[in-house]
Amino acid sequence: MRLYLGVDLGSTTSKAVLVDEHEHVIGRGITNTRANYDVAVEVARREAITDARLAQVLRLLGTDGAAIAEAFWVAQDLHRLDRLRQTCRTVAQSLGVDSPRLAPAVEHILARMFDEADQLFSAEARGRGSFFRDIVGARFNALAEEACKSGDLEFERVISVYDRAILEAENELIDVPFVDTFGAALDRARITGDRRGLAEQSARAAVASELDIAGFVGTGYGRARLPFPRDCIRSEILCHGLGAFAMLPLTRTVLDIGGQDTKAI
Repeated sequence: MRLYLGVDLGSTTSKAVLVDEHEHVIGRGITNTRANYDVAVEVARREAITDARLAQVLRLLGTDGAAIAEAFWVAQDLHRLDRLRQTCRTVAQSLGVDSPRLAPAVEHILARMFDEADQLFSAEARGRGSFFRDIVGARFNALAEEACKSGDLEFERVISVYDRAILEAENELIDVPFVDTFGAALDRARITGDRRGLAEQSARAAVASELDIAGFVGTGYGRARLPFPRDCIRSEILCHGLGAFAMLPLTRTVLDIGGQDTKAI
């Protein structure tokens, strides 16, 4: 299958899309842009490829597809949450020399978040466009307030653990094999028996099939950082104009209300 990869490396969000030869979108990826543009584009690219592989598997599975898809993305975010927990432990130990309750409090907060994973990382949360950092940040904040109600632990100190840990955790690429995450998703969705066997076989086949990315195009505020040939880099204005004309030929005005600037074409 010949595919084409498009990346928009923006100042606030980075997006990747995989399109086939018939101009059908088969995979999407989106992440909040980090200080490290190289990491942001790689996270978005990997998510688009993962989304394409997941769609390929689910086409073979019928009615259980939606449940497996939601369980898959929860399992994916649990990998990130586990990395955050490891980083929080290290930070809490370094900051908690004179505060012995800090590390246990942070550990309790992260344990609560693992228990609430299905609600935290639900399809509804993803549908609202909430990123991992936003979801876990809001919940960590709320649980930190609970932990500090007794008054013998400073809220600012607990939050500082998260603030330091998230910077490190989200800038590290977590490379977990698709088949492993898919297996965890089947466990969460309680898929068993013959249907599980078919699902696992389909996942292995999807990974084995080669994704032939025949072309690239990149745009966005950070486009100069994209690992694409120079002739594959285009401005947002050109991409918006061509895209609008291709989808709606009668379009005469395009507005892009972005995170950093607003453009009118």
